[in-house]
Amino acid sequence: MRFKTPILISILFIFQFSIAQFTLQDDEVNRTVIQFTHEDVSFEPQGEYTKLVPSKGGTTTDYGQPELPLFSTLVQVESNKEYSVSFSVLSSHTVSDIKIFPFQNKDRTEAPGVIKYTDVSFYAEEVIYPESILEVSDRLIMRDLHLLNISVVPYRYNPSQQTLEVIDEVVIEVTESGERDDGGMSERLPSRVFESLYSTLVLNYEERDRDTEFQDPAILYICGGSSENNSSFQQLVEWRHQRGYVVYTADLGETGSSSSSIKNYIQNAYNNFGVPPEYVAFVGDVGGSYNVPTFYDGWGHNSYNNDCEGDQPYCQLN
Repeated sequence: MRFKTPILISILFIFQFSIAQFTLQDDEVNRTVIQFTHEDVSFEPQGEYTKLVPSKGGTTTDYGQPELPLFSTLVQVESNKEYSVSFSVLSSHTVSDIKIFPFQNKDRTEAPGVIKYTDVSFYAEEVIYPESILEVSDRLIMRDLHLLNISVVPYRYNPSQQTLEVIDEVVIEVTESGERDDGGMSERLPSRVFESLYSTLVLNYEERDRDTEFQDPAILYICGGSSENNSSFQQLVEWRHQRGYVVYTADLGETGSSSSSIKNYIQNAYNNFGVPPEYVAFVGDVGGSYNVPTFYDGWGHNSYNNDCEGDQPYCQLN
């Protein structure tokens, strides 16, 4: 028997963050001002193309079209407010006679640097790519924090003219634009365990002061087979109690025996338990007498291209 412990934060790792390029210029009650500064990106020859390789961050992913560096940051917003996001370019410069390497990793199977597909018609067009250098995600919710993921592609590429405008500096404004119903989420007590995570990943996050009231630490164990009655597990539960945790345990008879019913149970616990769990731990394994249902990822994790078991979807709550 082994313990599998997902934390309710997986949404963070969908994005590649690069806070270093973003600096907070002003953070008022109804307006946040951010400056993006372009850092060095390597220009690497790849045959007739040039590949732009950032030291951190991601890239655009339009198959067969220019692969350009993309940088992102998280910005905290109020749960009961709507926001608009605008930007202005402060400075830029142009690189001529450059053909940008087309994005290839559509299915994560192409060898690096090998071009298997190029959108030939696109490279002959008189267009600017991307259409906008700024993208803003739908609202993200991480525990008690509401966030926007702001992504900057600091380039404007004209494929037919083979010119690349490099955006050196951009000012971004996040401005309150109206009211929204947050379903009472703003009344929940914050979680102390998430504080250090917030301050690391969220550009404009200010740590709460020592007088802030936090929820009690809480953990939910979901137990496969008879693991809930295991003496070693009972010792763990007792130790958690001694550490001041609110401890919830549930076997599959309570949660249901499918991955979807277990996820619904976790969702209900997070929404309705008096002290919502900060951690969810599965006590069991995939298969065997302590089986806990899992999800499967179709990317394949070995040379046989087998599906890979995973419990990440359990922590992607609504």
